[in-house]
Amino acid sequence: MTSHLDLNISLTEAVEGARIQAPTPSGPVSLTIPAGANTGMVLRLKGKGAGNGDQFVRLLVMPARGARRRTQEIHQEMARAGLHAAPADLIKPLACAPDCN
Repeated sequence: MTSHLDLNISLTEAVEGARIQAPTPSGPVSLTIPAGANTGMVLRLKGKGAGNGDQFVRLLVMPARGARRRTQEIHQEMARAGLHAAPADLIKPLACAPDCN
């Protein structure tokens, strides 16, 4: 039987990657958070769910408490430097038809 868990992680753990303890029906286990993890990423703990099934862990990246103002400043600095999400017109498909720009 599979189990599901939403697990809060810090922004630092998401960006740098980390090894943390995750609760399971049979007790806590070590879980590796890959560098660059994002909210919604799902990791599988094989055989660690209920009845020896798998446990799926959905990561939820949580901002640091009290960091809202500084986080906004950082986002503004990144936007001024051009380090923001790419606009759709900059994203090109891997394979382009002959009439593709």
